[in-house]
Amino acid sequence: MKNLVKSFFLFVIVTTGIGISHARHIDTKHESFIFETKYCINTQIDLKIDEVIHCQFVSKEDLPRGTLSDSTIWLRLHIKQKSSDYSALAIFVGPHFLGEIQQYEKLIDGWRVESAGSKIPFNDAHATVGGYLFQAHADENGESTIYFRIQRSGLGLILLDVIKLTPKDIMAVNQQLGIGIHIGALILILAFALFNFVMHPSALMYRFCWLTFVLILGILGGSGLLAKYVFDQHPWLNIVFFKWMICLRLACWVWVSQAFLKPYQTAPWYRISCGVIYILVAISMVLVVIEKIALLQYFLLVGFIATTIIQTVAIQKTPQILSTFRHILLAGFIVANALTFITVMLAAYPFSSAYTAVYISRGIDFVTPLVLLAIFAFRNRLMLREFDEVKTSNMQITMRLDFERKLLKERRVLLDMLTHELKNPLASISMAIGSLKQMLTSDQSSAQRRLHNMSQSVLNMDSIIERCHLMNQIDNKELSPKYERIHVSEFIMSIVNQFQEQNRIQLNLAPNIEIVSDPDFFRIILSNLIENALKYSPALSDIELKLELSGDPTVKRPTINLTISNLTKHNDAPDRENIFKRFYRDPRDLNMTGSGLGLHLVQELCIILSGSVHFLSEITRVTFQVVLPLNAERET
Repeated sequence: MKNLVKSFFLFVIVTTGIGISHARHIDTKHESFIFETKYCINTQIDLKIDEVIHCQFVSKEDLPRGTLSDSTIWLRLHIKQKSSDYSALAIFVGPHFLGEIQQYEKLIDGWRVESAGSKIPFNDAHATVGGYLFQAHADENGESTIYFRIQRSGLGLILLDVIKLTPKDIMAVNQQLGIGIHIGALILILAFALFNFVMHPSALMYRFCWLTFVLILGILGGSGLLAKYVFDQHPWLNIVFFKWMICLRLACWVWVSQAFLKPYQTAPWYRISCGVIYILVAISMVLVVIEKIALLQYFLLVGFIATTIIQTVAIQKTPQILSTFRHILLAGFIVANALTFITVMLAAYPFSSAYTAVYISRGIDFVTPLVLLAIFAFRNRLMLREFDEVKTSNMQITMRLDFERKLLKERRVLLDMLTHELKNPLASISMAIGSLKQMLTSDQSSAQRRLHNMSQSVLNMDSIIERCHLMNQIDNKELSPKYERIHVSEFIMSIVNQFQEQNRIQLNLAPNIEIVSDPDFFRIILSNLIENALKYSPALSDIELKLELSGDPTVKRPTINLTISNLTKHNDAPDRENIFKRFYRDPRDLNMTGSGLGLHLVQELCIILSGSVHFLSEITRVTFQVVLPLNAERET
């Protein structure tokens, strides 16, 4: 792909270079005649030809500032043929978008007047590609003096040349303008951009294709090709279309610029500024229709200057752009903006050498897309480099994840094995303790106390092992609830009665509440919360356990609220952010037995039963609220 891009750029540059070189080396110095063009400094629109011949004519360089920006101007062309064999000469006046051209040539019986211009149908206007042809007639001395009244369409460029009236010389003028080569080079760029867009669709290349297409349409309109083949009977449409393309060139340039910055977080003012430019372009297009050309020129001038400033500041202020790409983007935008601005200004305002202005304009129209393509290619290169780096990083992360998954799997297998291997000895120890208790007499209280402590330690170890096993099942998604109908009040009472400190638990249970849920999961949830409340509250303090029905049972999702509240041993509550995390324990209670899994299991089991658990805290009191649906099976 890189070789293809390099070959494309080389081919386009060489082709265009040959075309421009060929155009520039056409001989514009004629051995058989000489001619001189002068401009009338009187710019009144209503001058008559009899008044014009007495006007002061000067060269273009001597014209007062701003004269060539006026809408109407008079020119005097004097031709002197050197040989005695006077040949027919043709006068080429261009470019095609000149509004109206009137040729006045003095004859014996008066003035011969011929009209041309973009306001006249192509076939009736002496038109050729890029301009208009008028015939010059020499007097007996081989001289001709011809006056031209040129009404422009708001663009200051005027081309005037004298050639022999032969097909070869007429073709030479067309070649000198370089229109065919110019359009061909841009079509080649457009074809390459379309191919790239089809192979790798992107908003940037899509917008670039439209920009290039607008450039081509502008050249077709300005050269007269559309006037000849499309708008031949409606020349005013060609004028409006051509000026619209000049306006849309600004809009498309802003559109493409936005695409370059689209992947980054641009400031709100940038998007608003681009919107203002679009509105400016829309107003300019309206001004074209109502023929407010002077105002149109100012709008476009302001638009191009504002665009350059906006894009430059936006690139500087937009974060996350790599430093290298920022410099390339900034340089490319400034160059492309400057070239685009020069192109429009050359069309709107005069230049000392008309053909030089044409060459510069044609070259800029060609170079601007290449600058954008170069920026695009550089951006793609950076993106590919970043993609390779991300791909390598992802591979490393994937390898680490695979390794961690393997370790996790081995840990779960080990945990299952340890659970099985530890529970059997603990069961044996528990049975042995029970047998020893039966053998002791009542006066052996010290031994009975030791056996009781041993039995409690075994129960604690068994509880921890059971929680680890349950957590392992949750991680492996091996737990599936078995739903049964539960009479909640009676179920809670049966669980409370299993605790030795049941007298501390103050019950407030709403009667006659039944739910469909998993009794084992419900038992674990309730047991863990009661155990936590008893363990982490001051001795002999009350534990409040409340059961109530939430909402109306006839609503779509009726629930029960189970609230367990207790005082804390400390002046402040546990960490709200971490209390449900696995293995979390309050640093102030690390001297107490526990695994840090109880509350995490409560949260996970509530989720499995389509419910939730919430932690509420005051200065010296904590509350856990469990919300469970009346019918978890239906919700699942």
